[in-house]
Amino acid sequence: MKILLTKIASLIVATTIITTPISAILADATPASKAQKIMPTMQKEPAYTQNKLVIKYNSPLSFKEIAEVKGSIVQQLPALNYVIVQFKNEDDFRQAVSLLSTNDKITNLALSPQYTTMATPDLKDHNQYIHSKLQTKKAYRDSGMKKVKVAVIDTGIDDTNPDLKGKIVFQKNIMDPMKKSVKSAHGTHVAGIIAANYRNEIGGFGVYPNAQIYAYDVFNGSANTNDYNLANAIIQAVKSGVQLINISIGGTEPSIILQDAINYATKKNVVIVAAAGNESTSEPSYPASFDNVINIGSTNDKNKLSSFSNYGPSIDLVAPGEDIYSTSYTPNRSSYFEYMSGTSMASPVATGIIAMLLSKNKQLTPAQVNYILQHTAKDLGPKGTDFTYGAGLIQPVAALKFNPKKIPSLVSTNWTKATILTKASKLSLHSTVAGKLTKPSEQHWRKVSVKKGQLIQAKLVPSEHSDLKLSLRFYGKNTSKSYSIDHMTAGGSEAKYVKAPFDGQLAVGVKDVFGNANGSYKLSMQSPTTFPTDESSMDKPMTISSSTSSINKLYMQPKSTSSDQDVFHFSASKNQLMQFETTALPGVDLSLEVYTKNNLYGDGEDGPIASINKNGIGEAEHLSFTTQKGEDYYVIVSNAPNSLAVTPDDLLGSLTGGLSKPQASLLPYNLHISSKNIPVDEDRIYFDNATMAKVDRDAPTKSYSLEQLVKKAGRPFDIKNGVKGYLQGSNDIDGYYFKTKKSGFYEFASLVKNDNDQPALSIYAVIKDPKTGDVSEQLIASNVTDDGMMNDTAIASLAANTTYLVELSVGPIGSIPFNGYKATAKILSENIADRYENNDEPEKAKSIQVKKNITANFSSPNDVDFYYFTAPTSGIYGIDLASDYVDTSAFSTQWLNYYTKNISIFKDYNGNHKMDTKDMESVVSLAIDKTGEAINGSIEAKKGEKFFILANPTGFVTTSLFSIFPYTMRITPAKMIDEDAGNKVKNNTPSKAIKLINTDDYLYSKTGILNPGQLHGDVDWYSLKSKYKKTVTVSLQVPDDMDGVVEIYKKGKLVKKLDSYGKGDYEIAKLTMTKGIYYFKVRDRDGNAFIHPYELEIEYD
Repeated sequence: MKILLTKIASLIVATTIITTPISAILADATPASKAQKIMPTMQKEPAYTQNKLVIKYNSPLSFKEIAEVKGSIVQQLPALNYVIVQFKNEDDFRQAVSLLSTNDKITNLALSPQYTTMATPDLKDHNQYIHSKLQTKKAYRDSGMKKVKVAVIDTGIDDTNPDLKGKIVFQKNIMDPMKKSVKSAHGTHVAGIIAANYRNEIGGFGVYPNAQIYAYDVFNGSANTNDYNLANAIIQAVKSGVQLINISIGGTEPSIILQDAINYATKKNVVIVAAAGNESTSEPSYPASFDNVINIGSTNDKNKLSSFSNYGPSIDLVAPGEDIYSTSYTPNRSSYFEYMSGTSMASPVATGIIAMLLSKNKQLTPAQVNYILQHTAKDLGPKGTDFTYGAGLIQPVAALKFNPKKIPSLVSTNWTKATILTKASKLSLHSTVAGKLTKPSEQHWRKVSVKKGQLIQAKLVPSEHSDLKLSLRFYGKNTSKSYSIDHMTAGGSEAKYVKAPFDGQLAVGVKDVFGNANGSYKLSMQSPTTFPTDESSMDKPMTISSSTSSINKLYMQPKSTSSDQDVFHFSASKNQLMQFETTALPGVDLSLEVYTKNNLYGDGEDGPIASINKNGIGEAEHLSFTTQKGEDYYVIVSNAPNSLAVTPDDLLGSLTGGLSKPQASLLPYNLHISSKNIPVDEDRIYFDNATMAKVDRDAPTKSYSLEQLVKKAGRPFDIKNGVKGYLQGSNDIDGYYFKTKKSGFYEFASLVKNDNDQPALSIYAVIKDPKTGDVSEQLIASNVTDDGMMNDTAIASLAANTTYLVELSVGPIGSIPFNGYKATAKILSENIADRYENNDEPEKAKSIQVKKNITANFSSPNDVDFYYFTAPTSGIYGIDLASDYVDTSAFSTQWLNYYTKNISIFKDYNGNHKMDTKDMESVVSLAIDKTGEAINGSIEAKKGEKFFILANPTGFVTTSLFSIFPYTMRITPAKMIDEDAGNKVKNNTPSKAIKLINTDDYLYSKTGILNPGQLHGDVDWYSLKSKYKKTVTVSLQVPDDMDGVVEIYKKGKLVKKLDSYGKGDYEIAKLTMTKGIYYFKVRDRDGNAFIHPYELEIEYD
């Protein structure tokens, strides 16, 4: 799971949900502007844990049953009827899916998604605009200020931070209960937003300081966690008596075990709040998008949606989440604060406000809390609830004034058996009824008597913008059984076939997933006495001709131990292109496979020639393939994927939402068949299976380089208008070539009528070695990822005056574009090379000077930048390097390729501007960036000495080895003369202190620099004479890399020490001065020296 933050956690781990996750959720680059720039993590993590199954059972599995499928138990959650099982390899995993899917004890199989963090008067409360914007002080006073138990499910929290003193009343490591929680910045930041101490002169303060934090570490120091860890934490939090849970964690994939845990909490009257995600998309993020979760998006101080924040129909409310100042954690400090941005920060703001509501009225239910917040929110977008801001900006004062008695009874209704059967209207099992949900949280129930074994089919068709849930509840004598059906998003039909489990009453319910009103629908019921006859099977395939256009009214039959398979056989009368397409079947996950006769019934071991199970429950499937005259083909339509045959992509797709028993349906589906003559091949390139090489059809035995082959047998690529073509078979390759005039960022796409037909598109650069003249081709971009998934586009950085090759072939699914494709190229930015290029080699290093900003980039693959520096005087020189930001409005998220970086120095001993062996051996790595933040270092040089300075990226977020984001570098000479040189200190009294200057009526200040060359680090002493008793504010503004400390002495005794904040964060404290001289000792916590100045200020109140 992903922590919702904006700071790169590490080069090798996945994103936190801060402003921009690199991987990721976390979500879009936005710096935390009040401190250092914050970026997401550097390497994309898989959405699911490899070879791990989440199994839901109705009867516990024995150890023997798990061992028989070669699995080992990772964890059990008996409260929810789940067991998590790990397999050693993919083959065992696939075999287990096939075997377990027919086990009567099992009701659902699913993959385990990974989630990550989505990334104060109190003298710094002015850093927290949330308090003035939301009037939290007034709301706090109105809340009754009672203790409220709040669970924070996150990373570990630093409970030693002075602003969290007494706030963390319980903390547990869910993944390793024997060990302490692993302290981390994310969880500490979230806890501080909710509950940091009020009026303690440290940092800021929390939204609701009277919250008692129950902390559950679900990461144990790692970058990701699994759904079952979150589920376990939710269960334990509920059992500990919390009233409210904050989850600033998320991922792109849903989880059945997590949804069940959330439902468990809701039934116990526990409110759950979660971060919407930082992917800047309308796609759902989980757990925030689950039913019974209050989903919080992020806004900035201008009440605009943050650039990173997710949006869409599942958003309930928004809260400030950008540039939020709070407690944080760094090793070796007991006190640390920083700015972070992300929906991870917006969620705890909302959580703090909900804690106020529960302080005032602890009896409020989760639905009532959500109702109050939505009906008192400040409308920010189009009038009413919208898909950008939800109900609007959360308003604590208005929420606390809202009279709970005005909440409609529907919101407060507890839908028990008695309530449902009392409120339900009569229903016929042979009817279609229309309805409309006109009130928030409204539910419609209808009831009918049923007999055991009675066949029942329900179908719910919502209006275009409504996301409705269908519920079936059977009530018998002293027994009950229920089904909740919510597979589709807005506008999608829900359906369920079931046999009545016993005599009794069936209640059929309809509700909006998000509690919205104005959702119209049609509910259809049918109950025939028998199921339609099975049309075909593996034993009795239905014979069709290759000219058949459609087969209608096909049914997925109920099978006790396996899936239903409708098998269609035809003999190809000629070579042609065939397309098979099912219609959508609500409630059923259809798959399509195509086999030759030998592979299905004979000794063939190649599996299907094409296989698709991509679109999920209630969606149509289609695939295309070429036939060979005289070959027998078998097309299989099934209500479950064949886990031993489908591609990894399709198998994962079938398990993402949970692979339940194959579903039967009394609703029919149709199979449409199209055929056409295979178009004439536009070029002569194809892949020869015998030689495993790309060849020319006219000269298959002749050997060519890829460039030679494409230029001889391929076609020119039209950058302006694109190119059109057909793939004539699974081995066909269409090759194109073009030459650039300018450098630029290019976006290539292959457009097809159906996404399943998406061809693989690859771009190769033709590279000529300038020394040897040898020519080679290098793959530089593709729309197919390393794990076999497909991107919408292939992005590339292309150099000027260079030849490139474009190759299109059948994609990972194996489906051939039936209507052909169009390949396009779009130039998003031209002349991208910086003004110092070409400086990729030492001999081409460009000369640079001190105090001059250098703005450059890593805009081409494998780009590195060499610079040449000659020291103008003897001394120490500081070098700063920071990533910069650009307008990304023209770029999709695929382009947001953040990077880490490094500065290396080589001394040019003989000054010949060439990298000799001795020069190479002198290399010093000044600074290595592991987080995407600014770095700096220094060198000592004599006048006239010459150096090579190398700036290079050390890692990228994506697989592309270039970035649209520039960097800025600067060389600054260090100040060598100490401001208080000759100063002698005895008994903490300096002999030559620098006098603070009166720069304003009530302000005394002085700037200084901590100079290099001091044995234990430079220390600067300042003095101020106080003439009378007065309270002052002492502050120390520091450069980004300085961790400043101020010690204040009077008559040799320490009266105050300022050391509460970390690097780049200013120190501040109150001091009551009496008559006399005060001395202020300024130093760096680590004894470092700096290029940039600090400023000491004393301001009289």
